Amino acid sequence: MVVLFDPPFDTNCPDALFCMACLKRVAVTVLGWLYHPLQDMPALCALLANATSFSELDFSYNRISDAGCVALEKYLALTKRIAVLDIRMNDFGVAGIKKLASGLKANISLQTLVLRGCKISDRGGLSVAEALQANTTLRSLDVSDCDLEIPSLIAFRTVLMHNTTLREL
Repeated sequence: MVVLFDPPFDTNCPDALFCMACLKRVAVTVLGWLYHPLQDMPALCALLANATSFSELDFSYNRISDAGCVALEKYLALTKRIAVLDIRMNDFGVAGIKKLASGLKANISLQTLVLRGCKISDRGGLSVAEALQANTTLRSLDVSDCDLEIPSLIAFRTVLMHNTTLREL
């Protein structure tokens, strides 16, 4: 089952908590939260941590900031369920991608990560490449239109020579 939320998401709102509680009891595998600013990413990640059925999260176009990436870092490090995370076209930069890369190092379930259009720059690309040296589950990484330069592209090439699970870059 696929569920697309139409927020605003307010963790103090009984309806939002009720919806998340209901999602825990049904077989929802894909959660999409598109085109809505995620102001309270820590609260959302805390609720998702208790949900057992999600395998895909789509948080595209939500203006996730560097601060929101701190919550995603913790979530990625702890979850054993999420196979796909699509966070394309969000507002985080180098500080945020460094947090996500840290969570990626510890993650044991993520197979697809979509960063397309996130302006992570070359320093962010280097952080992701470093994380891929430790991560052995990621099979697909989309870093198109991320303002990467030659040093991070060389780092990704080097990773591909040693990381045997990453098939698509």
